[in-house]
Amino acid sequence: MPYGKDVVIACYFAGVMDVQRDITWQPDHKAIDKLQLSVEAKGLEFILIHNCFDLPNRVDISTSPYFERWLKEWQYLRDCRDINNVFLVDATDVDMLNNPFPHIKDGKLYVGDEPDLTLDTKWMIDKHLEPDVNSYLRENGSLPLLNCGVVGGNRKLVMALCHDMYIYHSKYPQDQTEMGIFNQLMYTKYNTVKEYGRHVVSLFKEYEECPTSWWRHK
Repeated sequence: MPYGKDVVIACYFAGVMDVQRDITWQPDHKAIDKLQLSVEAKGLEFILIHNCFDLPNRVDISTSPYFERWLKEWQYLRDCRDINNVFLVDATDVDMLNNPFPHIKDGKLYVGDEPDLTLDTKWMIDKHLEPDVNSYLRENGSLPLLNCGVVGGNRKLVMALCHDMYIYHSKYPQDQTEMGIFNQLMYTKYNTVKEYGRHVVSLFKEYEECPTSWWRHK
């Protein structure tokens, strides 16, 4: 049996522009309550990394919140070696329906998806302008769109992904959202270890009860 605990981590960064929603988030812990309560109801540890509350794990951020999350999550996992498995999830539009940890397999990376959309969705093409990523989205446009609002697996594998995501941003800061590079990485470097489907997340934006899913995403 591997030693360590299983945890759920989310990030909430206020006072910075959310370029996907075109708003600036304000400190509002109530927006996180549904997720936190759903995780803790299963007897699991919930960790919030934030820049705005009088709570542990407060950090400063200096760049796009969509990429800063990967750096802060990587740093947390680096420093907490007692963690065995982890899920990184969106703070405000995800909640846990079932405990995923008894079911995950070592060496697998579990991710969200939006089965009604593909990589060549107009929003994806328009928002991800770094040439290599943009070309990949166009050339592989028929692939299902994966969603990084839910990512889970063993600590080392999740840390590797976090590192790859933030290193990309340090090289190509013109891309302010991460869905493009996330999908490229999932279908290339992590293609053999990724797993997605209705056992991982409910249908995106359908607000399903979906009793067999681990997570409900919006």
